[in-house]
Amino acid sequence: MKRLLCLLAAFAFISGANAQNASQDVRELLRQDPTRAANLHHTYEIPEIVDTPAPEGYVPFYISHYGRHGSRYHTSESKITEISVYLDTLLAEGLLTDEGKAVYNTLSIVKEEHEDLGGILTQKGSLDHQGISQRMFERFNPVFNQQDRKDVLCISTDVQRCIQSMANFSMQLKGNSPGLNISLYTGPRFKKYLVADVPFQKTNVRRANVRDSILRASLNTGRIMKAWFTNQNEAVRHFGKNDPAKFIYKVFQAGIIAQNMDIENPYIYKYFTEDEIYAMWRTDNAEKYGIMCASIENERISDEIGRTILKHIVSKADEALASGSTKAADLRFGHDSGLLPLISFIQIEGQDKIMHMADAEANGWYGFVAMPMASNLQLVFYRKTADATDACSCDNDILVKILFNEKETTIPALPTFCGPYYKWSKLREYFTKLLNE
Repeated sequence: MKRLLCLLAAFAFISGANAQNASQDVRELLRQDPTRAANLHHTYEIPEIVDTPAPEGYVPFYISHYGRHGSRYHTSESKITEISVYLDTLLAEGLLTDEGKAVYNTLSIVKEEHEDLGGILTQKGSLDHQGISQRMFERFNPVFNQQDRKDVLCISTDVQRCIQSMANFSMQLKGNSPGLNISLYTGPRFKKYLVADVPFQKTNVRRANVRDSILRASLNTGRIMKAWFTNQNEAVRHFGKNDPAKFIYKVFQAGIIAQNMDIENPYIYKYFTEDEIYAMWRTDNAEKYGIMCASIENERISDEIGRTILKHIVSKADEALASGSTKAADLRFGHDSGLLPLISFIQIEGQDKIMHMADAEANGWYGFVAMPMASNLQLVFYRKTADATDACSCDNDILVKILFNEKETTIPALPTFCGPYYKWSKLREYFTKLLNE
């Protein structure tokens, strides 16, 4: 009967996962919420929490986690000032229409809000991590209420937004469980574990060429040029080294960060049609996949970042599972440039294909799903309680459930043992094989 229940749980999980992960038309998803066109700058969408019951007698006792920082300002004010210089000149020369002036005013709000705050976490970003921490505590309450496991290790890169994210997450956790011993560390040493320094320079030109080709093929600039500028030919003379497509793309990229800020959102999307938003998204989507995932264009260099993080995850799990360990959780706080290579390297569902960056969309890779602000990977470890009866023929194996952005997921290359649950022995063996390749 227990084995039957386990099989039913597996069927329910697979059916639910298939329903949730069925590829939706990206145009419809952008129509529902145009801010998704920001991709990796999109704010975190709180998921519907669904937990497939663990086999009978199993309870969570350890969590290994990697979280991207929450909502932030542009990493550098130059993301806005670079394009603002051109817009200032266009305004002064009388080359902006009423709509062009409205675009200018919208970016001026974004620019003003960024003064001396480039790269800093916003209050929305603080709430992102407080919320994820709260839901982790509520879902896996036994982890944080063990008599023999009170230690929580938190590490972050030495970048302020990651430190702020770590502080918000741990503060929320400590408030829920004051008895925890939470240690916080940051610095260049820990950055090595969280986002390895890998030389992408030699592949940058190749990726930029593909990105620009996609942009020019996707974006019809005619309507925008007419709507924004009183004299199109004269306006182009003030675009610097940018052609119309690249100029418009930079305006769009400068404005999309507004959804992360703590002021009333100056909505850049209202100046673009659905087709134009899609063209902008498609360009950015291909570029982000090309940079951070196991793309053919970057020669899978990003795998080395994922490999470094995975080594740390496995070694810390070994320590936590050793006899006498007092560890309840290892919590890491880093960047998209660490987490995306990690999930690509271990090949979780939706990240298990190696392809050209231009094929990302066709293969269902959408940046706003793959890596919004505050994205996170959680490995939740379960063990059988001492008084439990035989559960799902698990013997005394440790079980692990993988969550990505708080939703149950799997690694297609590695069959699960029961529902979304893996035997740690098999998952560790798979990870070790990846590390040794």
